[in-house]
Amino acid sequence: MREKIVVMGGSFNPPTIAHQRLMLGAVETLGAARGIFVPSSHAYVSAKMRRDKHRNEVLPEEARLRMLLAMAADDPRLEVEDCEFHRAERSYTYESMEAVQEKSPEAELYFVAGGDKTAVISRWHRIREFLERFRIVLVRRDDYEPEAELRQNPFLSGHLDRFSMIEAPAGLDGVSSSAVREKLREGLPGAEAMLHPAVWAILQEYAGAYRMKIEMFRGEYQFLSNFYEAPVEYRGLRYGSNEAAFQAQKCLTEEERREFTLLRPSDSKKRGSSVQLRPDWEEVKAGIMEELVRAKFTQNEELGRLLLATGKSELIEGNSWNDTFWGVLGWTLLWSVISTLSCYFGGLGMACLVNSRRVKFRKFWRTIYILPWAIPGLISLLIFRNMFNGQFGPINTFLRSAGIISQNIPWLSDATLAKLVIFVVNFWLGFPYFMTMMSGVMTSISPELLEAARIDGASPRQEFRRITLPLVLYSTAPLLIMSFATNFNNFNVIYFLTDGNPINPSYKFAGSTDILITWIYKLTKDNRQFQMAAVMSILVFVVIATISTWNFLRTKSFKEEDMMG
Repeated sequence: MREKIVVMGGSFNPPTIAHQRLMLGAVETLGAARGIFVPSSHAYVSAKMRRDKHRNEVLPEEARLRMLLAMAADDPRLEVEDCEFHRAERSYTYESMEAVQEKSPEAELYFVAGGDKTAVISRWHRIREFLERFRIVLVRRDDYEPEAELRQNPFLSGHLDRFSMIEAPAGLDGVSSSAVREKLREGLPGAEAMLHPAVWAILQEYAGAYRMKIEMFRGEYQFLSNFYEAPVEYRGLRYGSNEAAFQAQKCLTEEERREFTLLRPSDSKKRGSSVQLRPDWEEVKAGIMEELVRAKFTQNEELGRLLLATGKSELIEGNSWNDTFWGVLGWTLLWSVISTLSCYFGGLGMACLVNSRRVKFRKFWRTIYILPWAIPGLISLLIFRNMFNGQFGPINTFLRSAGIISQNIPWLSDATLAKLVIFVVNFWLGFPYFMTMMSGVMTSISPELLEAARIDGASPRQEFRRITLPLVLYSTAPLLIMSFATNFNNFNVIYFLTDGNPINPSYKFAGSTDILITWIYKLTKDNRQFQMAAVMSILVFVVIATISTWNFLRTKSFKEEDMMG
């Protein structure tokens, strides 16, 4: 008798006790040996959540996988298959079932689907082949009977033998991933009861993503801004706003602070930027702001009531668009400079090695170093993404087995580590190009010139510094500028390696590793912020055009070409 395996796919954002009980119910009803959860890819879940305007509520793949594994640990019959995480293209249920079948070729597979999905089953990808190879288990609910829908469908009615029915677990009305997210977003009780304890514990690491965020202190939330004109008394003086009170505390004397009692918020900020700062300002400014915020909402009863009305919403201080732009721009520039210079000089170093007479088997090493360039970049990025997976990646697996680490390293879920990984992977992909170019330049250098230098007593270091390096820089400087422009808009490395993650709660529609181009992509594709994306695109063009033109005009090769013309 063939082994039966029940497969359940879905977003699992997050997985609930309903998923667990439904899977166990299907396993027991069908007499199956195992039940396998197959979580959907991040791209699919993001697209699904886009229309709900809650894209920030999408948990990372690593988090959803950890939750499923923790929930499955309760029963040896439950397993997790992450095949959809490793597909670059759009993933379909048929391909996921194929992946499970490949690992258990003799098993009979049953796919669990809600009864309300019956109407769309006939439109599934490769549905004819699906029903020939696999079976479908439909879940009955009190308000929906899928059998009638099956009989009415001209195609499905001819395959009734490929369908099975099970009853939905009792006592789980209203339990769903969307209900959990809503309760967390609104600060309502009851979310914990819908989740396995281990899942709830993991979810606490990401709970901030679910809370409603107030990111713009404008309109109905303008009262939250320090620029909102509400009187506040602080240290014996009465100011017209928190901004005026805060800027006044920078001053050394009470006479100077008194001047701020008559200023509007914008004027206070301008005045505060030009005063002589008290020597301990950096140490006390955070405490002063905390005291002022408390004074503002306690001394103004109506403002206090409005603040309490925000509930457990996450209040993000500052101009979110402005903060996001400068934060992303700063990281983009840093990324462009470091990635360009590392690949350029890394390629130079490798070129020197493969062209050195002291190195044996130079052709062999040259071939090895070129291999990263020969492999399609997209393939390499997906491989590295899997290798650096913090939960099940081979790097962490090796380090744990070797006793080097006791806990997994969050390579891609920690902002600093994720940026470090990006630099390393980009170096792997980028240095062969420069190595090849520079090797060609070095080969073209006249042997007589180098021989003359040696006769004059030049050391190998002097030979490199005075002859090789200037000639290489002369020939390849324009490539350095082009590389900077390319890295400034290097969509592939960022998007396919980290997808801009981890989440940065201070940013608007951007993660900690997003550069301008990936941020623009998210603004348009995921969030339909076309106006802002258009503005950012123009700014990207201006920055790239200005920097590239300025640097190109300063290169020696351009100047000499201009002189010859």
